[in-house]
Amino acid sequence: MTEGDILGHEPMGVVEEVGTEVTHLSPGDRVVVPFQIACGSCFMCDRGLQTQCETTQ
Repeated sequence: MTEGDILGHEPMGVVEEVGTEVTHLSPGDRVVVPFQIACGSCFMCDRGLQTQCETTQ
């Protein structure tokens, strides 16, 4: 393995920069990209249960 290799399907890292309209992240924040594809608007997503999304694609 070499520096920069990513293992698994849920990458993580540190925010380096954000755009002018980004309000929920700041440089230096630690983040994880979850592996879920949710619609964001079905019954389950509206209740914060994106892992139970009714229309997962």
